[in-house]
Amino acid sequence: EEGWVRHNTLSLVVSKSRKAAKPENALQKTVTDFLRRAMPEDSYWNVIPAGNGRVTTAIGYEAGAPDLFIVYRSRCHFIELKSAKGSVSQEQKDAHKRLAWAGADTLIARTPEQVEEWLLSKRIPLKASISA
Repeated sequence: EEGWVRHNTLSLVVSKSRKAAKPENALQKTVTDFLRRAMPEDSYWNVIPAGNGRVTTAIGYEAGAPDLFIVYRSRCHFIELKSAKGSVSQEQKDAHKRLAWAGADTLIARTPEQVEEWLLSKRIPLKASISA
């Protein structure tokens, strides 16, 4: 059974069935918990609410958008989270290419440690470590 949830101008279809959580959902929760603790005050980050197929209709949404974005010191970084067995779709590959053309970096991460290492390589001064 499905139900509609209204959030601002975005309509989401939310399944009421109790399916097993996707491995990427657990990874996203771990990464977002880490970002809440670690990102510096002069940064902004958020989840792009279309990952993992949760959003089936949204005004202006294009398939392939990464799961997260981070803005730090005029640079925009994107993160695509994948489970150990997850693959990058053609739409995601196309989006990553367009982001690169626009000057943005995109990471495909399978572990929280990869996210931390990548952020440090971008010289973002983290306030916490994934292991903390």
